[in-house]
Amino acid sequence: MVYYRDRIYKAVDSVDQNTIELQSYTEVQGSETLQNFISLWTAYKSDLAQIVSLSLENNKGRAFEISISKGLTIRDSIIKTLSYLIKKSEENMQSDKEENERKYYLTFLFFILSCFSKFIYRDCDFLLDH
Repeated sequence: MVYYRDRIYKAVDSVDQNTIELQSYTEVQGSETLQNFISLWTAYKSDLAQIVSLSLENNKGRAFEISISKGLTIRDSIIKTLSYLIKKSEENMQSDKEENERKYYLTFLFFILSCFSKFIYRDCDFLLDH
């Protein structure tokens, strides 16, 4: 049982670390959703600690009860919130990609027009000199 407790706490630490990292990447709109996730996660962590504690005390019935009632509700909310964050991030990445492609195209077009105008200017100078 100690092995599983350690694995659970290692997973909890991993989520905490990734949440901190996510905060630096989220935009204003995603920040509100992330704060919602953090509050749900904090509530779930306390339930998880209680479930682990009850399991270690061989009170598995009570641990199971928490897990399938309050724990299940919070887990579902967390999954929904994370799914929304992922969807939003994918949409933002697609939008950024399209914006970068548009800027690349405009830069390329500007370069071509610059080269073209230089040739026209040079040809005009040549014609004016003769």
